[in-house]
Amino acid sequence: MLRGLAVRAFGVTDVVDDLDLTQEQRRRIAEIRDNLKLQLQPFQAIIESNDPPKDYSEAMSLEKDTAAIHADAYQQALNVLTSTQRKAYDEMIGPMR
Repeated sequence: MLRGLAVRAFGVTDVVDDLDLTQEQRRRIAEIRDNLKLQLQPFQAIIESNDPPKDYSEAMSLEKDTAAIHADAYQQALNVLTSTQRKAYDEMIGPMR
C-alpha cells in the first residue's frame, strides 16, 4: 500500500513516526511535496478542463509526464532519508510484486 503512495507516504503519521524523521527532514520533504504540487498544477488544469485529451496518445503522454514528476519527487524524498531510515522504509513497503 505505501509503495503506491510514493512521496505522499511521507505525509502518513505512522511512517513519519516510525522512521523518526527529524524536523529538518520533515521540512525538506514538505518542501518536496509543495514543489510537486506546483509542478502538477498545469496538468490539473488540463484534467479539470472540459477539453479532455483528444486521443489515446495524448492521454498516455499526459500520464507519462505526470508519472515522471511523481517519480522524481519520490526519489528526492528517499534521498532525504538516512541509510538506516531507508532500510526501515524499504521493509515497510515490502518487495515489489
